[in-house]
Amino acid sequence: ITDGEIRWPAPHRFSIFGLETFGYKDHIILPIDVPITDPAQVQSNIDGIASAQEAVLVEPGVFEITLDAGSEIGSTALTVLAGDPSDPVQLMPSFEVFVAEQSADLDADGRCTFLDVSQFIRAYVNNEPDADFNGDEMFNFVDVSAYIGAFNACTN
Repeated sequence: ITDGEIRWPAPHRFSIFGLETFGYKDHIILPIDVPITDPAQVQSNIDGIASAQEAVLVEPGVFEITLDAGSEIGSTALTVLAGDPSDPVQLMPSFEVFVAEQSADLDADGRCTFLDVSQFIRAYVNNEPDADFNGDEMFNFVDVSAYIGAFNACTN
């Protein structure tokens, strides 16, 4: 990994003791563009309910990591690291991975409720992967029908 460029977010305008100034409040996340060209430098750290395959370079600076759900239900954290394994750089905030028993249980809380329907509708309207219910990479009535069937099976 070589040195990266910091992408400073726009500061906020605020007043302190009657003086107008610009700055940041509470905390700030500084995205750093780190040039990585070798997929072997990118590792993912996940354990428990899922496993991650090796990173694949999709385009310069963009890597794809495929997650495989295990047979266990629950959630775990995924962390993406790069560089020397003894002193890695975390590339992005750690986020949670959910594995649900029912495919219609989109929030993985163990129940199929209106919140899951709402999440499906939002994903469908925005063409997000959660709405591709039959896996054909298209967003159409087939997905809606498949989700309704899965939701009915989950609630009965």
